[in-house]
Amino acid sequence: MENTTNRNSCRRQAMLVFATVVVLAGFRPGLAEDQEIKKLRQAAEQGDASAQFTLGGMYARGEGVVENLVEAATWTRQAAEQGLAKAQLRLGHMYRVAEGVPEDYVQAYAWYILAAARGEEHGFKLKDELRPKMSAEQVSEAQKLAAELSERIEPSNNR
Repeated sequence: MENTTNRNSCRRQAMLVFATVVVLAGFRPGLAEDQEIKKLRQAAEQGDASAQFTLGGMYARGEGVVENLVEAATWTRQAAEQGLAKAQLRLGHMYRVAEGVPEDYVQAYAWYILAAARGEEHGFKLKDELRPKMSAEQVSEAQKLAAELSERIEPSNNR
C-alpha cells in the first residue's frame, strides 16, 4: 500500500514539474497546429489543389478547424475544378449524400465520371451504384454536365 502511495506521489510530482517546464518554456498547445493550418490555408488560397482538398477534408471532419460542411464543399470544389481526381470523387459523394451541398444525383454522377476518367477506380463503382437511382434523362444530363466540366478543366490539370 505504501509503495502505491509513493508511486502516485512521484507521478504527481513529475507531472507538476513537466507542467511547470511547459509553462516556463512558453509552449502553447495548438500553436504549431494553428501555424500549419494557416500555411495550408495560404497555399489553398493561392490555388494549390492538394491544399484545397486537404483543407476541405479538415472542414468536413472538424479536424483542426470548426466543422463546416459548406466550407468543406467549397474547398473540395475548387480542387475538383482544377482536375484533382480524388477531390472530384469526394465532391461527387458530397452531392450524393447532401454533405455541404444540396443532394443532386446529376452533379454526383458527373463528378464520378470525371474522377473515373482521371483514374479514380472507385469513381466507376460509385457511378455504377448511383445509376439505378437515376432516370435515363438524369444520366444523360450528368454525362453532358461532365463533358462541360471537363472542357473547363485545364488539360494540364487532368490527373
